[in-house]
Amino acid sequence: MVLLSACSGGGGGGGGGSNGVTTPVDNSVGRVDITPAASLSLASGTTTTLTATAFTKANASLGSSGIAWASSNDAVASVSGGVVTAKLVGSATITASSGSVSSSGVAVTVTAGAPSQLAIKTQPDGAASGVALTAQPIVEIRDAAGNVANGSSLVVTAAMATGGGTISGPTATAAIGGVATFSGLTITGLIGARTLTFTA
Repeated sequence: MVLLSACSGGGGGGGGGSNGVTTPVDNSVGRVDITPAASLSLASGTTTTLTATAFTKANASLGSSGIAWASSNDAVASVSGGVVTAKLVGSATITASSGSVSSSGVAVTVTAGAPSQLAIKTQPDGAASGVALTAQPIVEIRDAAGNVANGSSLVVTAAMATGGGTISGPTATAAIGGVATFSGLTITGLIGARTLTFTA
């Protein structure tokens, strides 16, 4: 007599398992956020610090490692490691990226900094002794980066530096929008060259 028995095919149990397959976690970058994201207004010569964080498509933070920063106009505002340095008057956009994924831009507007220097925009031109100079000087008040300090109303004073003689007329004038425009300056003295100096 031969006895036959049936064999179970692998433990029964309803066939609802995962068969050992694990879905891989997607840690690729989905977006990059900059904080703060609001537009900035900076005076030339000042700095501010931005931070950037990368996130997965599932909104999990990947931190700030490997973030690259860029400015649309380095001459206006440069950025390094999230530190934005304001330079020339104008506007620029700061972005951060991780791989091929970039953040939304943060708009930066740079305004003139504190007055720190004078620059002659229009050189004075000579005239006969006792007659108003044929070209009157125009002097700009500028910040350290060379921007015209257009909010400045400092009084600029002209004086004789070399050459002798006397200077007369309105030797002091208040700047308007950072620009001092002289009128009626007159030099009286012997024929020859003169050098003027301007202070504020």
